[in-house]
Amino acid sequence: MYPRRLLPGIAIAVPPPAFPDALPRMDVALFVGFAERGPTHRPVAVDSVDGYAAVFGGDVVLAHGERPVTAALAPSVRGFFSNGGTRAWVIRVARTAALEGRWRGVDTTADVAVARTFSLPGIPGAQVRASSVGSWADDLRVSARVDRSLGRLRLMLRAERGEVGVVAGPFGASPDDPDSWWNERDDDGFYADPAAVAGPRSWLAPMGSPTAWNLGALDDFWSEPVGAYPEGRTPLERDGLSRFNAELFLDPALAAASIAALGDTAARMRDIDGVPLLGLHGAFAVPGGADFAEPSMIAVPDAVQPGWTARVPETLVAPIDAQGEIPARWRDHLGSCAVPEAEAGMGRPDPTRFLDCSTRLLLAPVFAELERVQPAGMVALRWSASEPGATYVLEEAARADFSGAEEIWRGEALTHSVQVSREGAWYYRIRAELDGNVSMASVTGFLVQDSAWEAVAEAAYDPEPMLKVRIAVLRACAAIGDQFALLSLPRHYRAADAAAHVATLAERLPQNEVRALSHAGLYHPWIASPVGSAIAPDWLVVPPEGVVAGTFARRARQRGAWLAPANIPIDDVVALSPVVHDREREDFARARINLMRRAPIGFVATDALTLSTEYDWGQINVRRLMSLLRRVCVRWGAPFVFEPNGDTTRRAIERSFGHMLDDLVRRGAFAGKGKEDSYRLSVDASESDRSNGRLVIELAVAPAQPLRFLTLVLAQAGERFTVAEER
Repeated sequence: MYPRRLLPGIAIAVPPPAFPDALPRMDVALFVGFAERGPTHRPVAVDSVDGYAAVFGGDVVLAHGERPVTAALAPSVRGFFSNGGTRAWVIRVARTAALEGRWRGVDTTADVAVARTFSLPGIPGAQVRASSVGSWADDLRVSARVDRSLGRLRLMLRAERGEVGVVAGPFGASPDDPDSWWNERDDDGFYADPAAVAGPRSWLAPMGSPTAWNLGALDDFWSEPVGAYPEGRTPLERDGLSRFNAELFLDPALAAASIAALGDTAARMRDIDGVPLLGLHGAFAVPGGADFAEPSMIAVPDAVQPGWTARVPETLVAPIDAQGEIPARWRDHLGSCAVPEAEAGMGRPDPTRFLDCSTRLLLAPVFAELERVQPAGMVALRWSASEPGATYVLEEAARADFSGAEEIWRGEALTHSVQVSREGAWYYRIRAELDGNVSMASVTGFLVQDSAWEAVAEAAYDPEPMLKVRIAVLRACAAIGDQFALLSLPRHYRAADAAAHVATLAERLPQNEVRALSHAGLYHPWIASPVGSAIAPDWLVVPPEGVVAGTFARRARQRGAWLAPANIPIDDVVALSPVVHDREREDFARARINLMRRAPIGFVATDALTLSTEYDWGQINVRRLMSLLRRVCVRWGAPFVFEPNGDTTRRAIERSFGHMLDDLVRRGAFAGKGKEDSYRLSVDASESDRSNGRLVIELAVAPAQPLRFLTLVLAQAGERFTVAEER
């Protein structure tokens, strides 16, 4: 067969139209929690682990414990993407000035998150700030230079953290320049646009009133980097997380709202008042098109954190000025004669001995002053210069007397960064060497703390913040209608604690809101997730919501949301904590807890139960099927709004919905073998409905479990379109 050849000219290719009958997505999750950096109380869409890291950074140590207490948001998002998730929305929560003002009614700076500020070298009076609040910018160093490419001076900025640098610019230095630095936005401003794409951005943002800067003192080379202005509060205080309670996660105007009032109140605040929705109530502000928001799952993994209190600082034992090994040439000449033993405390060449003429004491390098307490990670050591050409020898020890000291570096630089990964006292000694001569040693030391806060002990754990957040999540899911909450228990909870927790949730919901329990599933125990590298492996023990959400997404995308998301192998899990013994499994099952366990195929969730004790709503796949149908009804029903309320419209609705339901029957979404025993569709309208411009569509379906009909009622009254559930 001859290949097809196109004649020269213009070719018009018409793409095929989008398939209109595709089912709505049910594989997108919303995560709410504590992040290292990024915008606060604002939903941001991410499509990968790298996308999350570009906006929200990495892991955050919150408090000291048997193992450091780490924020659960980042590992949960990683677990979601590693187990089949392809898209997620993330809301970072923190005690910001806006949140505290809403709760307290007054402006305050106590315990609220702040952004670090920096001076710009070479520009008198110029200041910038970190692009988002938090202690992530503590080790940020800023430098500047000019760009002359357009025949005028423009500003270039560089921000460095460790070995990573982000360059931004060039920018105009005047507010009137079209490329002005003052046009830049911080993370909160940038992601206020729903169309903003998650990705790498500048780590710096403008601060203060716009004014023209004089760049004349800058040159074409980067200036000496400078750090942030001193800040006396602890990192957790600057993160806005030092006071752990339910307020961090909730909008005060919606925290106590009932299910019936929650949706309308949130819509009024969002659309009429123009008020940002804070905390997990930002779920009502997640964009997703004209029909419904993208996410169908909500997880708030940090709600089960133990809480923390200020830690009593340890006392650093001052390093002893121990000089180490005394050089032989300090005690005698370099020859065949026997060298006398070194005297204790000898700190320079012995002038009473016959020494070589070249023997002398070099100028001693002196350590720059360090903060007494350092966080775990990279610590930069700096010292003064000795003599030109000198080599510096750096030793490390765990004791103040430098017993057991080991050489860890030698070179000609005046700075070296050391990696400290554990808590405790660390001591360092530096000396100079040149042509066989050495200097006196300089010593320094510091304490390493992973956090200035101590995790609350298990015996003192207060479940009240978790319970308040859980009630708010349940009400939000029920008010939105098509959301499912993934919950976990505190790590130390056993079967009796789990049963008491579920019972308390049911007691706190009024009778007309108890069905909200069908919008949530509870998973236990926690998972150990690997981090680090093959050379330095480590793991984090975190709640299981993230990996479970990934299996939900994988099952919904590959086979359908109406199938139970259980017995699916979970990736990136190496262990479970705590160990659940076989004798406890029945007790957990009676409490309707979905247990994680190790099976021959890997780690799996063994059940797919909701928290509801209603027979019809006890299975997650039933709730997820009804959420899918709700979305389908909204999408298929919306085009009929404003159509004439007559027989023609009703027949069109019957055809449209009938085709959709028949397709779901073929896919196996319902229990019956055909439409007769799988669903029932009624579009009859009474005379009163017609006269009032109202059209009611009653849709009853039989999920795979249980084998009875559940009913969805679609009602159109004027321009209002609603979907409600009935038994």
